[in-house]
Amino acid sequence: MFLRVIEYAFIALVIIIVIMQVIVPLARGTLLFPFFRRERQLEQELQRLKQEAIEADLERKIEVERKNAEEGRKPGGASGS
Repeated sequence: MFLRVIEYAFIALVIIIVIMQVIVPLARGTLLFPFFRRERQLEQELQRLKQEAIEADLERKIEVERKNAEEGRKPGGASGS
């Protein structure tokens, strides 16, 4: 009886692995066996770092524009009004 339970558990495990590693990626249109692909994780990390760099660059530009706007508002500034 115990061996029969172990056999069913093993069959269930194999079915779950097939679903998660073959059927789901096929349905999503991604590569098969994502469990073995570290490339995807590295690409996600690279994309996150690029996004952070873009955001930091935009924040610096915003600060420069704020400083320019503040200098233009000061009396005797180069506002041209």
